[in-house]
Formats: sequence, structure tokens, C-alpha cells
Amino acid sequence: MTIEEPLSDLVEELNRKLRPEDFKDLLNASKDDSIDEKELDALSTPDQWFSFLSKKLLLTNSKF
Repeated sequence: MTIEEPLSDLVEELNRKLRPEDFKDLLNASKDDSIDEKELDALSTPDQWFSFLSKKLLLTNSKF
């Protein structure tokens, strides 16, 4: 995963601590954010989810 510091440390810690039921809840919550369900259905691990968020620029260090 290529998420910039300081987010990368936090993401790595979350990735280690997420339980399977937490991951399912995250995916379900993402559906409420108008994210395509087909894209979400293709994700099977927390690491894939964080990478997906980063690619979609939903997980970034940028300030808006």
C-alpha cells in the first residue's frame, strides 16, 4: 500500500486490528457513501479496502 506518512502508520495499525466483523461493517457503511457496490463486493481484506480508499482519493493526507 502506498499511503503517505503520517496516515500510513495509522492505516497499518488499523489493518492489523480490524476483525472480520469490523471489515464487514466498514464495507456496509461505505455503501451509504454512494460507493459502487460492485467495487465493494470485490474487496475481501482490510488491506484491499484501504488501498481502494486511497486510489479513490478518499483516504489522503491532503487538506481541502
